[in-house]
Amino acid sequence: MNRPLVTTRAADAALVGGGGGATTLIVGGLVWRPLSTLAALGALVAVAAAIAAMRSRHRLARFSLKDLLVALLLLLPLTALVGPSAALPSLPQLFGFRLLLIGIALLGVILLLVAKGQTSWPAPRLILVLPLWTAWLVVTMMWAPDKLEGFRYLIVFTSMVALTLVTAFAGTSGRRFRALCALLAVGYALTVFITLLEMFAGLRLGTSALVNATGAKRLGVTSFFYNQNNLAAYLAMCWPFLLAVVLVTRRKAWIALSLAGLALGLLAFVHTGSRSSLLVLVLETVVMAPFLLRAGSRRLRAAAAVTGAVAVATALFLAFNTSDNVLLRQFRLTGLVQDVQSGRGSGETRLDLLRAGLTVAGDYRLAGVGPGNAEDLVRRLGEDTEIGNLHNWWLEVLVDGGAPALALFVILYFGLLRGMARVRRRTRDPLVNYVALSTLVALIGYVIGSLGPSTAVGFAPMWILLGMALAVLTYARRSREDDEP
Repeated sequence: MNRPLVTTRAADAALVGGGGGATTLIVGGLVWRPLSTLAALGALVAVAAAIAAMRSRHRLARFSLKDLLVALLLLLPLTALVGPSAALPSLPQLFGFRLLLIGIALLGVILLLVAKGQTSWPAPRLILVLPLWTAWLVVTMMWAPDKLEGFRYLIVFTSMVALTLVTAFAGTSGRRFRALCALLAVGYALTVFITLLEMFAGLRLGTSALVNATGAKRLGVTSFFYNQNNLAAYLAMCWPFLLAVVLVTRRKAWIALSLAGLALGLLAFVHTGSRSSLLVLVLETVVMAPFLLRAGSRRLRAAAAVTGAVAVATALFLAFNTSDNVLLRQFRLTGLVQDVQSGRGSGETRLDLLRAGLTVAGDYRLAGVGPGNAEDLVRRLGEDTEIGNLHNWWLEVLVDGGAPALALFVILYFGLLRGMARVRRRTRDPLVNYVALSTLVALIGYVIGSLGPSTAVGFAPMWILLGMALAVLTYARRSREDDEP
């Protein structure tokens, strides 16, 4: 007689309980024994990897170069999130993402020379904007004042374009698309995990700007990113993906994990002090609210409404708080207005950068000053010689690449917005619907979110988001071709 199978509810309850217990143990260990806890987690990961390799040894034996290339392609976005943190101290410029990108290029050339079959890629037309944009930046090098800086900028730019194309490639099959989503979820979990280390154990990565911070800055977090603004922009970008989990599943375990991700992300966000990303959180929650209120049962709708209301209330409290707490004071929007009125602080600095950027762009007749040359020219016009980053991606695109580059980016950006809206209306695949809606809301939020990072040319999450949108369009187009007789 066969034993009865464990019910789905019981399995979900066990998973939630086990996950909650494991989280409690990990956080407690990080507080009291951080180094021992990290060592134990590393050992567990190594054992799990060894067991997985043993169980899959027959599959590994059939692993081809093409399979290896695809695996490396799917890993690239995750290594891009980790960024320079995955580098040896003696070779900080040679980190995991760049090494993997070089390996992919070499392996790709080998396969082109020896492989007989080719992988079909029904790429959307919008993808042509990327090579056109790159080509125009190369043209602007003809009159760029600093050719060496332009060359450096182009290297970063082309690597980020490659990241976008690789992310888009994941849409060529359902299996790759699901693998990409899973790996990006792992990236978010790792990012939040590092912020817990910073908050509770005082441990920071060597790439953080707060490594030697003193005073109030010691309370900030940066995770894999250089500064708090970049981390806040990334957390805000991930916000709609966590909010929309209820649209793709009714399993309590996954919903519980998404709520935990929202809570931990909000905890990390409070330690960043980013006002622009605070506005993004409010905007994204408001845009997502109608979709959440129509999802699932009455209980699920109520939970979604409460979650959204708490998030908006928290954001409004942070924006208009009058507390003397050093963390909370950073979020005051009234402080930004006062800075502008008094001609000091970050508010006035942003206005100075905007005026200087537009002046430089006009001096070059909107043809572009050349890749990477905006910073030096803006610094010469500004009163503060220490600040040259425009802190505005839209303005950076205009100044470096001129009106042609801005036009191309606008076409790409709003084309992706339109594409996500169309896919969401037409698809019957719950996962594609979820990713399309989340990406749509994240793109809407990034109109403001792009003002957070000092420069977005090397900000991997933005390029991954663009690539995710292209992956959705690729997957939707492939699905339509498969359905045709």
